[in-house]
Amino acid sequence: LFTTGLNKPTRLKWSADNYLYSTETGSNEISRANLGVASPVMQSYFNSGLSQPMGLDVVGTKLFVGDFGSTSIKNIDTSVSPFQVNTHVIDYTSDIVNDGTSMYFVNNTSSNVYKANILNNDGSVVIVAEGITKPSSLVLHNSMLYISDSTNGAVYRINPYGGSTTPQLLISGLNEPNAMVVYNNNLYIAETGANRIVTFNMSALSIIDNEEEQNLFSV
Repeated sequence: LFTTGLNKPTRLKWSADNYLYSTETGSNEISRANLGVASPVMQSYFNSGLSQPMGLDVVGTKLFVGDFGSTSIKNIDTSVSPFQVNTHVIDYTSDIVNDGTSMYFVNNTSSNVYKANILNNDGSVVIVAEGITKPSSLVLHNSMLYISDSTNGAVYRINPYGGSTTPQLLISGLNEPNAMVVYNNNLYIAETGANRIVTFNMSALSIIDNEEEQNLFSV
């Protein structure tokens, strides 16, 4: 048990400075814990003007938050006091990842994955991947974008820097995959429908792998 007392934690992100961040849709805030200390504690970090925060990514001193209730992605600059908040993109957003220049995000009411330029906040977006029934989570690893589909129980992969918007089916047979993270070259996927976490070795993945051949972690 790491912590208690959170209010509907939805997304977790680990920053380069060893903080664990969580969005809490029940209390409309972002909390974080310093994993570099002996007894890390989740504490409220930002709770001003959020409405059902879901998507989350951390890039340096900036938080990118998919604020589902306000139909926007908010760019929160934590290097100043008070924190500076700007609306970056107007869209429903359930997950976000960044590569330092572009922001990739999913809207689980749409079948597309979108991209916006984080250096030029003009609100314009382009489609990176399309045809996914209900995209729920994103992972960017080794210049490839991984997309979970909670309805079809699948994970897709696409090169976001290429010209095609048709993703490749990478994993099938999952039960409502709703969150993903990569650690030590392993892809961990939370299966909401099966109440468990499955893990895949990224080097061994090929088009298509079946989850029954991989390791399972009950939750």
